[in-house]
Amino acid sequence: LLLQLLSRRTRKTGCDCARFSRASKRGPVRHVVSPQLASISLDGEPGRKRQKTMAMATETDLSQNAKFMDLYSRQIGAFGLETMSKLINMKVLLVGLSGVGIEVAKNLVLAGPGKVTILDDTPAKLEDCGVNFYIREEDAGKKRSVVCAPRLQELNSLVRVDVHEGGLSAELVEEHDMLVITTADLGLEELVRWNNVCRSRQIIVPDANGERVTRHSPVKFLCAASMGVLSFVFSDFGSDFVVTDETGEPTVSRTITNITCEEHGIIQLVDPHTSELAQPHNIEENDHRGYVTLTEVEGMRCLDPAKEADLGPSINHGGSWKVEHVWKTRTEQLIVPRSLGGDGKQREEQYWIRQKDPETGEFVKDAEQEDGLKRIPKFTRECGDLPEDMFVRNPDGSKAMRMTKVKDLFKLRIGDTSGYAPYEGGGVLQQVLEPVVHHHKSLSEMLQQPVAEGFPSLMSVDGDKDERGYWYPALHLTRQALFAFQAKHGRFPVPNDDAEAQEVVELAQKHNAAMKDLGDAALSVPLDLSGPAVPAPDVAGLDASKKESLRGLSESLGLDSVRAFFALERHGWNAEDAMMAVFTDPTAMDSLNAEKAKVDTFNAIEAIKKFAKASSAEFQPLSCFIGGVVAQEIVKFTGKFTPLNQWLYFDCIEVLPETSPPPGAAPSSRYAYNITLFGNELQEKVKNARTFMVGCGALGCEFLKNFALLGVACGPDGLITVTDGDRIEVSNLNRQFLFRAEHVGTPKSTTAAGSVKMMNPSINVKSLELLAMPSTENVFDDDFWVGSGVANENGDIRQSTGSGLSFVTNALDSVKARKYVDSKCVFFQKPLLESGTEGTKFNSMVVLPGQTESYDEGDPEPVAGEAIPMCTLRNFPSTIVHCIEWARGQFEDLFVTPISSLRDFLEDPDSFISSLKMEAESYMLDANDLSKAIVNISNEEGTGLLTLAKYASAVKRDSFAGCVRLAADLYCRLYVHRMKDLIHQFPRDYVTSDGKPFWVPPKRFPTVLDFDIGEPTALAFVMSVANLLAVAYGLQALPENGRNADGTEYDTFVPAGHEWRGGSTPRAALAGW
Repeated sequence: LLLQLLSRRTRKTGCDCARFSRASKRGPVRHVVSPQLASISLDGEPGRKRQKTMAMATETDLSQNAKFMDLYSRQIGAFGLETMSKLINMKVLLVGLSGVGIEVAKNLVLAGPGKVTILDDTPAKLEDCGVNFYIREEDAGKKRSVVCAPRLQELNSLVRVDVHEGGLSAELVEEHDMLVITTADLGLEELVRWNNVCRSRQIIVPDANGERVTRHSPVKFLCAASMGVLSFVFSDFGSDFVVTDETGEPTVSRTITNITCEEHGIIQLVDPHTSELAQPHNIEENDHRGYVTLTEVEGMRCLDPAKEADLGPSINHGGSWKVEHVWKTRTEQLIVPRSLGGDGKQREEQYWIRQKDPETGEFVKDAEQEDGLKRIPKFTRECGDLPEDMFVRNPDGSKAMRMTKVKDLFKLRIGDTSGYAPYEGGGVLQQVLEPVVHHHKSLSEMLQQPVAEGFPSLMSVDGDKDERGYWYPALHLTRQALFAFQAKHGRFPVPNDDAEAQEVVELAQKHNAAMKDLGDAALSVPLDLSGPAVPAPDVAGLDASKKESLRGLSESLGLDSVRAFFALERHGWNAEDAMMAVFTDPTAMDSLNAEKAKVDTFNAIEAIKKFAKASSAEFQPLSCFIGGVVAQEIVKFTGKFTPLNQWLYFDCIEVLPETSPPPGAAPSSRYAYNITLFGNELQEKVKNARTFMVGCGALGCEFLKNFALLGVACGPDGLITVTDGDRIEVSNLNRQFLFRAEHVGTPKSTTAAGSVKMMNPSINVKSLELLAMPSTENVFDDDFWVGSGVANENGDIRQSTGSGLSFVTNALDSVKARKYVDSKCVFFQKPLLESGTEGTKFNSMVVLPGQTESYDEGDPEPVAGEAIPMCTLRNFPSTIVHCIEWARGQFEDLFVTPISSLRDFLEDPDSFISSLKMEAESYMLDANDLSKAIVNISNEEGTGLLTLAKYASAVKRDSFAGCVRLAADLYCRLYVHRMKDLIHQFPRDYVTSDGKPFWVPPKRFPTVLDFDIGEPTALAFVMSVANLLAVAYGLQALPENGRNADGTEYDTFVPAGHEWRGGSTPRAALAGW
């Protein structure tokens, strides 16, 4: 409400562009729909009749649904309400509930589609307990889907979770919006078949005349699997899929200072030379994000009434405009070389100088130049003694300088504006997004040519591996070979069996040769598995001088270590000869590349063997990751974000041991897959590990689940100490999946510990409700870090025994807390797993003592790209972002900080006054401390302690009516008195000391909002502030909900029909005010 009122102060003119369209190439095109787009539904299914559910509600309906908004508040912040309104209408068919499948199901149900149908009749086995967190040992023999469905349903009551028993059918698939297959057991032939079924769906819809017609409407298709340490995802959203927002990044809003009236009109934004508030446009020049709308422009009305249907009454109603970047030329400044007296940093301009023949003294000819004479650039310092006739001249006679073309970041070119009257002032530019069509091919096509059209290679998710060139093609060939092996034998290879791994290699070689024979239609990669293969040279075994030569040649020529090694070896390790050979021998690089290809072939074959040996097991952390990727791909059905295009391969071959465990699968157990991959010795180390997990929110819940499935701290000496000072809120339930509605109000750490015990009864978890900070170092003492690894809850004096913590896990949302934990890990030399999320983005970091940089040593926190000065927020907001930031700051200053200070005073008056005295007494050292102390006592904003005491007295005397009057006072102070003061100080015609107008963009002249309790927004403001004050001063309990000890629900919210929520109470309280 604070935001709404301030937004009215910077009033915007609304417009409806639906009546106006334009056919010009670069004019408003929002409503000129291409035939391609016109035939495609923006929600995936044009005209399809849907089951009438809550999901059919409009965005307005959803925004007024308190339960919906509470549960999905964080997700709405990341996706937007429009995306959520599409998502809750979606129906998904999920096949397979192994590790990947259950992760997809869990993430999907939390996200909130309308319906999820799960299909997996496979009997649960003991090994499933290590990858599927909803299968318990007592569930062995039961169908996976039947076991998991009720536990998935508990996650979200707003989602319908159905079980389908029996096989897949075309009818079942066509009832859903998306088919997701998360098992490799179906085989490649079946995957191709069901992909074709999805692509062939037809639906019957009414046309423009009401006639029923058949339209192509494919079911979106995803398949994914985790095979040992190799995983893949394939996405097919159909031949034509509309994306409304490819990135999810915020759109740009900028203040306009001028618009030209010409064929290619140019918009001028605030100039950085005239205002410190200037911001570059940051708008891309493309068919998706390269459009803008204009509002609040004064003048520029349509000159010809006959063209209003095309242009609109004014440029404000002209629809969206496609932009082009404006380029300008400027003098180029280059670094002056040291040979000319430069310091390697100093830059200087260059003049164009005509060149003379030293023998004849005549100017050298150059037919390509306008004047027919050859020219060269020279730095200014070189031109002091040159004769005037040697300088190239501009048409105006001035000396020509070396120029460069740069983008003007404060101008944009739009369409034809010559039909409008001249620009008079004002204006806001708002970036808008135009839908774009993405084209996917079928699975059968993408098996032969996995590189998507327009892309140079397969998608890379690991830069180091991508540099190898052959790696991602090798992953594609490995997956093909594994499916070929499965088709032949009805299973994947026996774990760690050399003979069967070699058979997979031969199948990969066969497929590689077949693809090469297909020519342009096949995968074009720098990999030939049938060619000669040699191991990489032993670089680590070289002596120091050879290592230095290798490093020097690699850096000088940009060669990898393999090619540099062979170049030096051929020339007796003489770096100079090797370098000259590369420059002078045209065949040298081809020869080195051939040697590198042999090494690449050897490495690829060895990798395929490793993947094959591990393929029958399932590695839970990899399944968790792929499950998250697939769930996010499902959300892209809404048109938000860019779908995968189309293959994604991800591997973690690095985790496999150098020597494989014995052939054959490990005996059936919860940890059988881990033992198969890594051996029993490592599994025992994992079981007896001790970790300190700080934070138990969304990431913390996931970590605990992964720890339980992997067996971390499930041995007699293992322990997870988890601490979190927060309690569970309704909004947490959407992403913190260890919590349920009945847990609201309970501690996160203890609740999570209880939930994860159900996944693995052997896990040892100690939960605390403390923050990791200096004041709790008596609990997390030295013995905790390097001794027993057990928290000192009683504050006893202890002698350190044992090795302490095995590693530390951060699951925090505070940079300050992260740095504190990182500092303790550095001090005690403990490994740290660090990660964080923000919307759809994430970061992760493994910190190893003595091997990697610490978290605090890493990249600094990015500086906000559009930081807003406080004076702008307070007096001169020009965009909606400014209004939002202002409102956030006001809320903190009015209802958080001062109320906390009053609470501290009431709890311990003597201590509070003493701290104020200490701040006041330090004024001789720092005047700022004195000003802070004065503000804490009394200030003009009404948030000082004395003022708060008066407020409390008024509330105590007049009850809720006193809160209403204080709210009305606040309204007048913010929107009446402050505005009048500003206008008095800077009238509309005010000019600065240099004679320039004060009120120029981006500043906006303010509007006084006189108080009127009958005005809806003013009434809502007063009621909201009065209710906040009623809670702050104790008239009403803090709004909470949860369950009592006996299981009954409770809440302390003011009921909807209460007098405090109606308009009559504020009006009565303000009668005569």
